[in-house]
Amino acid sequence: MKKRGFTLIELLAVIVVLAIIALIAIPIVLNTIEKARKGAALDSVYVYIEEAEKVIALSQVNADKGIEIPESNQLTMGNDSDDQQLEKIKIKGTSPAYVTITFENKKIKTAGFCINGYNIDYKNQKADVSATDYCKFATVKSLVASVSSPVLSTGEKLQIDYTIEPSDVKPSFSSSNESIITVDNNGLITAKSGGEAIVTVSAGLKKVKLSINVSNDSLLGYLEQNTLENDTISDIAVNKQIYSAHIYNYTGDQVWSENMTFGNDADVGTETTSAQNMVIVKVDGNLTINENVIVTAYNTAYGGPKGMLLYVTGTLTNNGKISMTARGAKAAGQDVYLWQNADRNYEYVPASGASGATSDTNTVGVAGSSATGRMTGGGGKGSSAFTTFDGYAYGGGSSGTSYSGGSGGGGNYGNAMSVSGTKAKSNGGAGGSGAQSGTQGSSGAGNPAGNSTLKNGLGENGTGGLLIIYAESINNNGTIESKGSAGGKVASTYYGAGGGSGGGSINIFYKNSYTSNGIIDFTGGAGGAKVASSSVGPGGAGGNGSATIGSIATGTFVQN
Repeated sequence: MKKRGFTLIELLAVIVVLAIIALIAIPIVLNTIEKARKGAALDSVYVYIEEAEKVIALSQVNADKGIEIPESNQLTMGNDSDDQQLEKIKIKGTSPAYVTITFENKKIKTAGFCINGYNIDYKNQKADVSATDYCKFATVKSLVASVSSPVLSTGEKLQIDYTIEPSDVKPSFSSSNESIITVDNNGLITAKSGGEAIVTVSAGLKKVKLSINVSNDSLLGYLEQNTLENDTISDIAVNKQIYSAHIYNYTGDQVWSENMTFGNDADVGTETTSAQNMVIVKVDGNLTINENVIVTAYNTAYGGPKGMLLYVTGTLTNNGKISMTARGAKAAGQDVYLWQNADRNYEYVPASGASGATSDTNTVGVAGSSATGRMTGGGGKGSSAFTTFDGYAYGGGSSGTSYSGGSGGGGNYGNAMSVSGTKAKSNGGAGGSGAQSGTQGSSGAGNPAGNSTLKNGLGENGTGGLLIIYAESINNNGTIESKGSAGGKVASTYYGAGGGSGGGSINIFYKNSYTSNGIIDFTGGAGGAKVASSSVGPGGAGGNGSATIGSIATGTFVQN
């Protein structure tokens, strides 16, 4: 019997039947696969939650291995500190590409996941697919964030600018210290009190850190609110100025019966560098300085630190000496904001001090200008033996700065028509040198004094410095000083004398009471003296500095 094959119609019928079966079966298979993948993702969430709760419990016996729950009661992948905690949760199988967890009473309250491509919510101890697109945070390609100014004033607001890809993702914002700045969900920063804080802009696994420094209301206000670690360097921001300070802290009542010198080589200038730091000494209690005891700042031939601030929370009784004489800093000046009054205006030492005496052909030394307000004094001009050398100016003094009185100018070598004493360096730098290649004139005072080969012709090192004192009550029975240094003396008939350096700036604040039976001295350094046998005039003296004393009991400075 001859076998018969399938007809075309029969083949088509079979194909149609198979297609119908496929149309029915494939969605079922795909749905089964989808359910399996979804179930695996949900199972992974439960495993993750179980392991997380174990690690939370572990924190009770081992802080290093256990999770430390932050004050925000939230951990979100993409923040450094949060990542350090989340990395302690380890599971077998697929880990989440993104997770955010909220806690309540050290228990997991809710969580959101991107795992195996699924967005899953965990709440009420149950995991289910979420309408929230957590996975887009895990796939953020780029995040750029910036601020227009890294230094804010207290109360100032600043918007963070950012770009993100994909553009529909909104980053989250957090502050490392909300007592200094807060940042809302839209990235608006509000400055609250002085100090430095880090803003972290996060989107999934991408993050940008921005350092924000908030100006304090004043140096004194900052010290009232903060106690920094002893013998450390700290940056203090006030009115958008940054002051680098070397901090010394004392707790409890103090009686100083031996000399106290604050600061070191790292704070002061060198031949090629400027001074770096202000020295701040804070005593939390009463301070008594005994007789014959000197409290001062470290210095070298290149000057002292950028001022010394002595802050006493109780009563300061000075029976000895508090001195910034010859401790002026070799450094550019800046406005130093000491105290902010109730009307928001500042008590401050200006960046520029009084003017130095101008170079000219007058044989007589000329004094530097004396200070007004809280300024330092200017440096004096050197002198010369003769008036006949018109056109050859004799060394002028430099102007003061907030951190230093002006330096003194050099004296002329009288019988050399082509030479003259050099001018003092600016910004509390070196004094002027005596004229002639062998420096055969007397030199001016400065940081250091100018050069001179003459016996007794070398000026003294140093300028008057910045001194700030605060205490609840002050009893001054000794000396508070910041004097300039003397210029080099006249050696004989033919040699001019050096100019003196300017006096410093003394600023004293108190709240309860101030009494003084002692001395407040801010005089400029003397010009180089003439010898009896010489007709040459002395060098010009440094200008006097300033001393400003007053109460801040009402919040506004009231000068004595």
